[in-house]
Amino acid sequence: MPVTYTIIFATQRRRKVFDAQETRTVFMRILDRTAAGQGVTIPHARIRPDGVILECCLPEGKDPESFAAAVKQATSAPIRLEFRRFSRMPALWTRQTWARVGPIAEQDEKEIRRFFDMQKSR
Repeated sequence: MPVTYTIIFATQRRRKVFDAQETRTVFMRILDRTAAGQGVTIPHARIRPDGVILECCLPEGKDPESFAAAVKQATSAPIRLEFRRFSRMPALWTRQTWARVGPIAEQDEKEIRRFFDMQKSR
């Protein structure tokens, strides 16, 4: 039985990587391929200019942090190579990941905002 998680990660220094539709499209294409390869379904993805909020259904026993790490690894180099304005970034993503069991609820918005604000100061 799959388990639903909310997984959030931010770009380095909260750069506005996804403010252009082209970067969102490339990210979603790689995300879909990575998720399919790991048996993960993503019913909802919210892409902010400076990060990603995913609602994922992971196979039982699958760690949400390891899935987030796989997505970060799969997307970082291709996006930095394809879009020259990000080529000088040593990494696309921060090391931090926020994950919890269940879909996003209204009361989570404050925690989500706090997570993104913490990434700004690191």
